[in-house]
Amino acid sequence: TFRLNADQRYVLIRREHAPNRRVEVLSADATRAFQAKGTDADPLLQSRDRVIVFSRQADRGAALADILQEMRLQTRDNNAMPVVSINGRVRAPGEYPLEQNMTVNDLIRAGGGLDDAAYASTAELTRYEVVNGQSRKTEVIELDLATGAVLGEGSTQAGGSEIPLRAYDVLVIKESPDWRGQESITLRGGVRFRGTY
Repeated sequence: TFRLNADQRYVLIRREHAPNRRVEVLSADATRAFQAKGTDADPLLQSRDRVIVFSRQADRGAALADILQEMRLQTRDNNAMPVVSINGRVRAPGEYPLEQNMTVNDLIRAGGGLDDAAYASTAELTRYEVVNGQSRKTEVIELDLATGAVLGEGSTQAGGSEIPLRAYDVLVIKESPDWRGQESITLRGGVRFRGTY
């Protein structure tokens, strides 16, 4: 059973492969896994797997630090470290391990989902790519989260929220332009009903 504050939508599985002890990471949405037992949504656990369940309120950086460090240590020969990031208006921004076939939707799920102030229509995906082993190229892709399309000049490409992520991708969830936090005023002095409103 999960605690009340557990994030059941992002359960991380650290898998160690023998004999070289290479670490791989995969995740599951426990809610979907319970509803669709025995399907791809319900991954079969293996010997030496370690399951990590995150709190919805706590910072995930400390819990992920060991896994990210293991992934850094096993990356060799100019290969990109399998790490992606999500920033902006999500409940748990930060770095996350890049899973096989991970999409934008998966990264939003890893980041705890959109928070109340999130602009749920569009987001920006920044992609870094090494060109000919000599220079680094940066590309910013605007995504329509509602329709799943990639936006931009002349772009008709679909699949914005289902784009497969690459190492070092950074997803930024913007704040709704009209968002305002709850505001209050305090009335004091010679008024009939003093207090905070």
